[in-house]
Amino acid sequence: MPEGKRAIRAEYVFPDGLRTVHADGVYGGWTPKKYLRMDFLVDLWTGPEAEVKDYDAEGKPAGETVREGVRDNVMTRESQVRVLMSEEAARSFFDWLQVRLKEVEKHV
Repeated sequence: MPEGKRAIRAEYVFPDGLRTVHADGVYGGWTPKKYLRMDFLVDLWTGPEAEVKDYDAEGKPAGETVREGVRDNVMTRESQVRVLMSEEAARSFFDWLQVRLKEVEKHV
């Protein structure tokens, strides 16, 4: 090892409460304190606000279901998790992501 340098071992811990989330996109920018804010998003089609169903005396559905508050062609982008990173960590993440993308390009 070159003089003045030393090896540091990094050990990884995955707690029981670790969550895996799906992301369709990311939105964000820099905070006033120069942290990169990233909201990882999932895209959802907006459903009706409510449904009203009629039932007969025996409790069986009778008639049509009426959907209230339907908005056509509206998509909801729901934030799953927000990540804050220092500029140094963001640059490291960028480098790591470029390597991962090159790996996947080799397999396409």
